[in-house]
Amino acid sequence: MTAVLSIPARGEDVYLGSEVNAAVPRAYRYLAGALSTAGLNDLVITTAATYQLVNVPANFVVMEVLSRVITAFTGSVTLTIGDGDSAAGYLATADIAPQTAVTTGIYVNATAGGEAYAKGKKYAAADTIDIVLAAATAAVGQVEIIIIGFQL
Repeated sequence: MTAVLSIPARGEDVYLGSEVNAAVPRAYRYLAGALSTAGLNDLVITTAATYQLVNVPANFVVMEVLSRVITAFTGSVTLTIGDGDSAAGYLATADIAPQTAVTTGIYVNATAGGEAYAKGKKYAAADTIDIVLAAATAAVGQVEIIIIGFQL
């Protein structure tokens, strides 16, 4: 299965004088959920599987991954966000809390959860960031995912 979207291979540069430049962190927003929700989801996740959310280019640094459940998922669904090296590297299901819609607008992250990539990850080679849906079929549910990072 191929990823639906890609993080751009070249980020923005800020030029501080004539010789110095620095990578600028950017935020990328994606929606994943059951059914197409009238075409609003970037990725439809329904059955238990690993779904590739986004392609990550080589030499990209992911500083943080945030999530916010917009619509609560089916009762026993579990969700994790990670990559091929660690399925819950960014967010474990306990962080995401898929059965609880977040009405405050506050995003969750893994800084307190101790996940493998809680402090970020540099991708030396191209890879994907994945969502693993498990334990049940999702009849309803939608999650917003924000990836903050920059291209080296």
